[in-house]
Amino acid sequence: DDYFSDETPVKYSASVSDSQVVSATVQDSLLILTAQDYGLVRVTVTATDILGAATSVSFAALARDATRPVDIYPNPVSDILYVGTGQDTKIGITLTDSDGRRIFSQVTTTGRFDPAALDVSRLHSGVYRISVTTQEATYAYDLLKR
Repeated sequence: DDYFSDETPVKYSASVSDSQVVSATVQDSLLILTAQDYGLVRVTVTATDILGAATSVSFAALARDATRPVDIYPNPVSDILYVGTGQDTKIGITLTDSDGRRIFSQVTTTGRFDPAALDVSRLHSGVYRISVTTQEATYAYDLLKR
């Protein structure tokens, strides 16, 4: 094993910070992560030997749809909206209401594991339009605020 070694047999277990985003199982010493939704989670793998001694390692995992250039989650949103591209880049974000009025606009830098976090908790419930401008193009999506 690359991260754990022991002279006795080792049992592995895994946990995630948000099982609604990613589920984790261990089968035959192989870690299997299954995306349930978009988002960023912390995965912890623990190795325990037959004497009960244990050690753990944690890492970040990003669940995203690689066919989409921009990730916007959760949608619908209640409080914090995350916007990312799965790469380190500068993006422009503009949010407009159903009448086309600009509610919010900013330029920010996102990282592979560091999406932009927008506080939309003060917005009224309804449908908004979010536009994200990257170096390649501008992408627009409908956003439902609860």
